[in-house]
Amino acid sequence: MKRWAMGVALCIACSSVIATDDRWVEMTTTGNGAETIYLDGNSMRRTADGATAWRKIVLRSPEVNSAGKRYKTLLQRDSYNCANETVGILNAIWHDEDGSVVGSVATDVPALDPVAPGTVNEALLNAVCAVMANTAAVEAEKKRAAADAAEAAADAAIEAAEKAASGSF
Repeated sequence: MKRWAMGVALCIACSSVIATDDRWVEMTTTGNGAETIYLDGNSMRRTADGATAWRKIVLRSPEVNSAGKRYKTLLQRDSYNCANETVGILNAIWHDEDGSVVGSVATDVPALDPVAPGTVNEALLNAVCAVMANTAAVEAEKKRAAADAAEAAADAAIEAAEKAASGSF
């Protein structure tokens, strides 16, 4: 599962997380097929400690949430701490079979739980953190290239000024 999750992460990273109509990447379906979990590559955002991203859980059969409402889909925004390998829920929105919202919760400071090996949360953590690491590397390379270009332009300006000062054009 780890190799597959990294492949998904690399595909998402290579696409630079460009907005598309098909924003949800299927991550896994539970062994009994009761639920399919998707990751929204377009929603990934860097935070001070890691990243946030939305997941979608689509149930084969409706279930009942803690408020007693039947739901078929759960949208959940998670907070991932890549260094500590923890995850917590920031938002959860339950939708019924017609797509109507039947409940929601939100928190500013989620309880972060350790991510167990071999779980869906590990696959999601690995994918999100790989994309964030790739994005950071691309941003750093762009900054290095810009600094190199600025240095080359400054060197050319100094050379031109020295030639002008010596009268040798």
